[in-house]
Amino acid sequence: MTIPQLTPVQAQEVLDSDDTAVYLDVRTEVEFAAGHPQGAWNLPIAFAGSDGQLVMNADFLEIAKRVLPQDRYVICGCKSGGRSQAAAEYLQAAGYDRLANVAGGFLGGPDPSGQELIPGWLEQQLPVSHQADPERSHAGLKQRAGM
Repeated sequence: MTIPQLTPVQAQEVLDSDDTAVYLDVRTEVEFAAGHPQGAWNLPIAFAGSDGQLVMNADFLEIAKRVLPQDRYVICGCKSGGRSQAAAEYLQAAGYDRLANVAGGFLGGPDPSGQELIPGWLEQQLPVSHQADPERSHAGLKQRAGM
């Protein structure tokens, strides 16, 4: 099954209309702290390694399974849409079926053909926060998962 692609505006509309929907920001904790969609949960799919390259978060799926009920609508977002697409695919393989990816992510990115730039959450002037809710931060989700 193909993961639906939402623009940031469409993602906000879902969040506004479904109070059980979750915006799952899969960027690193540093990226998340620099600004994120208001109300987002932070579960990084990867971390910056000592060489600056991204290293997969081995606990990503386990934490997700423990804190995200499979009946919730999960909207995955990242910087431009690539990592969040991968996260949505991992979640789908784990049994989640109410998923979407935010095309363009937080800062904007190319469309699937690579021809056009999709404006991101920030450029669309959607609600942004620079403070993490302790229960929605990576550390809080990890703790809630008992890890």
